[in-house]
Amino acid sequence: MKTIFVLIVLLIFCSVLFSQEQIDSLVQKTKKFDLAYQHLIYDYRIPDWGYHRLYLDFSTSLYGNDAKYNPDSYRNHYENSEYSGRFRPYFYLYQTSEKLIFSLYSMMTSNYWYYENRDESETYTQKTIDRNFENTLNVHGNLNQYISRLFYLKYYTTNSFRYYENSDHSWDIDKELNTTSDSKNNYIRREYDLNARFGVGLGRIRNINPVFRALRFTERLKDIGKTTGLSEDELISLIYLYAHESAYSSTYDRSRKYFYEALPERIIEQIKNLQPWEMVYLDESSSEIIGDRNEGIEINGGIQLTHENEIYSGITGSSELTLMGIYAEQKYYHNIASSYQIGTSLDLAYLKAFNENTDVNFLGRGAATFMNLWNMTDRILVEFSLGYETGFASIEAERYQMGILETYNKWHRSDRFRLSLSMDYFLENNLSIGALISNSANKYWTQDASYYYGGYQYSSSLYEQQKNWSVHIDLRYYLIRGMH
Repeated sequence: MKTIFVLIVLLIFCSVLFSQEQIDSLVQKTKKFDLAYQHLIYDYRIPDWGYHRLYLDFSTSLYGNDAKYNPDSYRNHYENSEYSGRFRPYFYLYQTSEKLIFSLYSMMTSNYWYYENRDESETYTQKTIDRNFENTLNVHGNLNQYISRLFYLKYYTTNSFRYYENSDHSWDIDKELNTTSDSKNNYIRREYDLNARFGVGLGRIRNINPVFRALRFTERLKDIGKTTGLSEDELISLIYLYAHESAYSSTYDRSRKYFYEALPERIIEQIKNLQPWEMVYLDESSSEIIGDRNEGIEINGGIQLTHENEIYSGITGSSELTLMGIYAEQKYYHNIASSYQIGTSLDLAYLKAFNENTDVNFLGRGAATFMNLWNMTDRILVEFSLGYETGFASIEAERYQMGILETYNKWHRSDRFRLSLSMDYFLENNLSIGALISNSANKYWTQDASYYYGGYQYSSSLYEQQKNWSVHIDLRYYLIRGMH
């Protein structure tokens, strides 16, 4: 907790030191939408458009864990602390039209982390230092193909390739014999995970970032006293212009000149004689931070296929898990004001294992999340999420009954509560610094089964409960960011 407090104080100090002398705050604007434009937020669909982003992330984080073993365990206490550094290039592509909504993103992540832990009982103490290096490539694709205005077919896939290298050095201290043993280990793990969904859905979630760009342009135009408002047709023209803004930089050398020449005639007349500072103020509506603004609801469900494969070097063995079943998913976003967006998501899946070399029979998962986005100012974005996740599994086990070895099924369930708060501060248009604080609590309902699924270890054979916290600092630079 002392580390968290020091970092929070440091962030506050930096925000005061590097903040602008004067910022255009969305908080100072009218919180409710102009009634004349409100229906454009909720109903208007922009013609075919899309956007793309390419950026680099540099980050570091601290992590702590303090676990108390259940009363039946011979161990007493476990604690560890961890430092990690990360580098991540990220690419995102989004395209929408009346007939389809398509998104694709990929990221390559390189992680290095170092941690120390201490495991203690009445008779011994174990200390361990681990150094880990990991490279991961993730590729995600989603396509909603609309059959009618609100009914669609859904295709979704996510693929993950992971290379992981670990070296650890441990010391075991026997308190009774007063002896110490020393050991070192190294191993390499390679993983491939595939997750695919095929389903049908109802509803539509629209990305409405160009609508907000146009509304912010209009608000800034009012601030400098050049207009009392735009007609609906003029605002729609402005929305369409912002949806295709990046086409000007791809086509023209002096792109902003041609962009402003394409504005509605009444706006051109109003900005002809602007002072330089007024023009800069107006033009910043294209670069202020608004986050990803969405509006609408979607509900879909269908068939899910999951395949996970792990190969170990240095430690003999491999594992494979193939699952197929059904899923249901819901997403909802609503903009209640010009600076606030709320959202919810619900994800349910029930899957059966098909490969023979696994003890897992069935897996189930449920997750619910509440999200809140707040544009604090034109350069500060705050996001908050609260989530609950539950997982259960039917595990095949063996036991001796009346001297006969027999196979039986046992059930395991675990719950996870997640809370996270993040803040992004744009130092300038292509460079931002972010901070993420998260906390989670896990509850395990049995101590005799464990399974790994979707990148998570859903149980531990000894833990009764766990509490985790983390502080994450991120520096992001946008190489490319624009609409097309």
